[in-house]
Amino acid sequence: MNLDLDNLTIGSFVLGAEFHGKNQIFQGVGYSVSVHKKIVANIHINFGTKIPKSLVFNDCIILNGEICNIDVNTGCREIETLLGPPQEQWEDDYAKNYRYLYKTHELEFNWLVDKDHLEYLSIDLV
Repeated sequence: MNLDLDNLTIGSFVLGAEFHGKNQIFQGVGYSVSVHKKIVANIHINFGTKIPKSLVFNDCIILNGEICNIDVNTGCREIETLLGPPQEQWEDDYAKNYRYLYKTHELEFNWLVDKDHLEYLSIDLV
């Protein structure tokens, strides 16, 4: 199931759209979608090394109408090439984090510092 950053969708889920049903988390291979107060509030994409390879996101990510090659080996500089400098960033002994405001949403990329591997992309309502 592709992640379309242009439309902020994965499958039939549209970030920020109304969802007819109860609050819950839907999980698929490599992703989860959170519904809170009947709104699709978060899309979380797993790339990382902390989960079994069978649960890693392996589908396409679409940005600016093109398929982007974003995976566990994607570094900070490659994300900056795609999105520019982050609005916010931090690093500690464990992780490096870049946050972007994208349209009306927040994109958060997280890397493990010791392995420099992309762990996840989380997309939230702002």
